[in-house]
Amino acid sequence: MIYIIKYKNSLKSQIISYKVTKFFIKGYKEKKYFWEFIQIMRKFIIILLATFLRNQQVGIIYLIIPVIAAFLLIQIYNKPYQMHIFNNLETLSLTICFISYYCVLYLTMAQSESIQICLFVLFFVCNCVFLFIWAKEYFKVVKKQAKEIVSKVSSKLNSIGNYIQKSTSLVRKKIQNFQNPKSSKLQNYKKL
Repeated sequence: MIYIIKYKNSLKSQIISYKVTKFFIKGYKEKKYFWEFIQIMRKFIIILLATFLRNQQVGIIYLIIPVIAAFLLIQIYNKPYQMHIFNNLETLSLTICFISYYCVLYLTMAQSESIQICLFVLFFVCNCVFLFIWAKEYFKVVKKQAKEIVSKVSSKLNSIGNYIQKSTSLVRKKIQNFQNPKSSKLQNYKKL
C-alpha cells in the first residue's frame, strides 16, 4: 500500500512495479488506484468484529450493519471501477449484504414463526435476485470480450489469408515462368 501511494504517478511507467501492483490497481479508475485496499479494510473490519465478538452474535450484527452501510455509501459516492457495470454490481452486493444482515438480526429476535419465515424468504429472494443479476451481467461482459477476441482472430486470419493468396499468386507466376522460359524472355524483350 505504501509503495503504491508513494509511486502512484509512475506505476504504469515502471514495468517491474506495474507487474507487481497490477493486481491491486487493474480495473479501477486512475484516481482510485487505492480502492483494493479499501476493500481489504472492509473485509478485515468484518473479520475482526466476528473474531472478537464471536460469543455475542447479535452484537456482531449490530456492529457489522453500520460498517457495511458506511462502505456502501463510500462505494456509491466514489464509483471506483472503470466499467459502470462493476460499480453497479458492487453497490448491489453491498446492498444485499446490508439487507441480509438486517434479516438475520430480525430473525434472531423474531418471536413469531410467520415473521421468521417471511424474513427468511426475503433473505433468500434477495440473494437469488443478486445471483441472477450478477450472472446476467457476467455473461454480458464475457460475450463482449468473446466478440472482441473473435474480431481480432478474424482480422488476423484475413491478413494471413491475404498473405497466402499473394504468395500463391507469386509462386504460380514463377512456376509459369520456369515452365515457359522462352515466352517469358520474349515478353521481357517486348517490354523493352
